[in-house]
Amino acid sequence: MSIPPYGPGHEPTRRALYSPKEIEQILGISHATVYRLLAARRLDGRKLGGRTVITAESINRLIGSLPPAQVRLRQAVPAVTSVSEAGAR
Repeated sequence: MSIPPYGPGHEPTRRALYSPKEIEQILGISHATVYRLLAARRLDGRKLGGRTVITAESINRLIGSLPPAQVRLRQAVPAVTSVSEAGAR
């Protein structure tokens, strides 16, 4: 069995599985939320020995299923250009 090269000049190997702890960090969600998503089958959890692992494919699918953000622009506040203008307000 050969180990693929890594380091400068080599493409990183794409991972197929992540731990729940890594998913918490990647998605910025809580431990409980990871397990709620697993229970709801929105993330695909597998057992590898005694460990729970989550497939990269299901992470991408979850991200793809999220609705787009509704961004609203706030009205611009006029900039203060001098100290005398700041006192006039």
